[in-house]
Amino acid sequence: MKIKIKKAKLEELKRIVSVTNKAFDDPFDPKGYIRKDSEYYKDLVVPFKNKKFGIFVAVYNNKIIGVQRFEFIRNNINLFRLGVLKSFRNKGVAPALIKRTESEGKKKNCKKITLMCIKEKGLVSYYKKIGFRVDKIKKHRDHHDVFMSKSIN
Repeated sequence: MKIKIKKAKLEELKRIVSVTNKAFDDPFDPKGYIRKDSEYYKDLVVPFKNKKFGIFVAVYNNKIIGVQRFEFIRNNINLFRLGVLKSFRNKGVAPALIKRTESEGKKKNCKKITLMCIKEKGLVSYYKKIGFRVDKIKKHRDHHDVFMSKSIN
């Protein structure tokens, strides 16, 4: 399977929203973590206007199958809203998006790549497998935020 990772274009915004919503559509507290399309549009336009933010998309057969948003914070690059369509999971899409984002961080002399995930979604062990370590865990009433990082070499 040949997957291409590229910078997102503004005209792809509708598809990015659709892929993000589908990728995050799971049983874990949908009220708190899944937002309506209209709320995403406002947030997603920011990377096209502000160089501090960016979006990479994974494309297969001319269709967006994965999305990775990121932000430059001091000497770090922070990943957020990484989502891959269910039918393309476990095929190397997420690691390819992360690797491309890491390359972007290297260009900007970032020292590490950071992210936050929700422990109850079961992603901590996945991120550990691809080189991230747990820096901090913050307990909330119904979930735990896990802050993770990885040095950029």
